[in-house]
Amino acid sequence: MPQEINAERARQGKTLNHMRYVLGTSIALIVVAFAIVYFYVV
Repeated sequence: MPQEINAERARQGKTLNHMRYVLGTSIALIVVAFAIVYFYVV
């Protein structure tokens, strides 16, 4: 029978909370960049 392990051990690493902020900031900057390009071209 396979041994059950918790989610963090299965990932073999820690979930770092600051990565959420990096992802959110990156997406926001991409949206702003596309808006600038859109209004500049149109």
